[in-house]
Amino acid sequence: MGWRCEHECTHVRVGRAPEQRQVQPGRDAGARPTVRIGPEPGTTTHARAFPLRVGGIILYTLVDTPGFQRARAALDWMKQHETDAGSRPAVVQQFVREHQHDARFSNECELLRPIVEGAGLIYVVDGATPYGSEYDAEMEILRWTGQPGLAVNKQSFPP
Repeated sequence: MGWRCEHECTHVRVGRAPEQRQVQPGRDAGARPTVRIGPEPGTTTHARAFPLRVGGIILYTLVDTPGFQRARAALDWMKQHETDAGSRPAVVQQFVREHQHDARFSNECELLRPIVEGAGLIYVVDGATPYGSEYDAEMEILRWTGQPGLAVNKQSFPP
């Protein structure tokens, strides 16, 4: 008897722009020639789902998102609206609702929306990039969502 997911599994790939841009779903297979890939921040501007189908059944969906741009400011807002640790997931949802049309937080809302809707997360960092305090705010926001997550430490190499 093998492992089987009872429901479609969805995970959101989150990271810092441009670090997460190095690997794109479907790129190797050439399945998504319309996916923009670039080393500069801002290449991905909207969340985009890539379902994995086998025999016409969706087994897994990976959602590619823009990278964090203003995590510290977003976390500051969330801290001002938090009442206790149990309220944190609702505060993140409130942030997404209240800032969904705010250009300053467009990346944060795009990457958080599928997570607050129930997706798990895959947090991608580049092990070749020195650790910076901005990662603290990103990881704290992701922790506040209350969703299960996985961290991936990838290593980029010069071309």
